Amino acid sequence: MPGTTGPTTATTWLRPLLRLLQARGHDGAQLFARHGVTPALMAQADARVPVAVTRELLTEAQRLTGEPALGLALVRHA
Repeated sequence: MPGTTGPTTATTWLRPLLRLLQARGHDGAQLFARHGVTPALMAQADARVPVAVTRELLTEAQRLTGEPALGLALVRHA
């Protein structure tokens, strides 16, 4: 995200989350867009998002999927 300051996460780390959501029948792209993470941003090799956005995405994904071990489930989509 342009102009981002503070701690950030590479969007490459979010790609498995997007794949997991899609595999579980959720509109991951819509969820990401609600948090300002667009397909164009995800396509940039060096793009970064604030850690707070990453935390929000993970929290909402866990709520949507009901997956108590979200981190372990993400490994399957890496």
